Amino acid sequence: MRGVLAFVVWILCMMVLAAVCLFAMVVLAGPHSSLLPGWAQPVVLILGWLVLAGGGVWLGRVVWRRIVRRERSAVSGAVES
Repeated sequence: MRGVLAFVVWILCMMVLAAVCLFAMVVLAGPHSSLLPGWAQPVVLILGWLVLAGGGVWLGRVVWRRIVRRERSAVSGAVES
């Protein structure tokens, strides 16, 4: 159950982050954009890919750990009762 919920959160996060990062990277660092100087465009592209890759993993890990805490508190509550 834990893995399924973490996977669902990862998928949803990737869908949202993909849209946001794509828009930001195309507008800021796209081939026809002049919003940033030439040296900053590769930096924005790298940061965009890092956010896309790391954001989903980070939120999936948060959900995974939160579910573990709830399971432990439920078990300890059942033992004490």
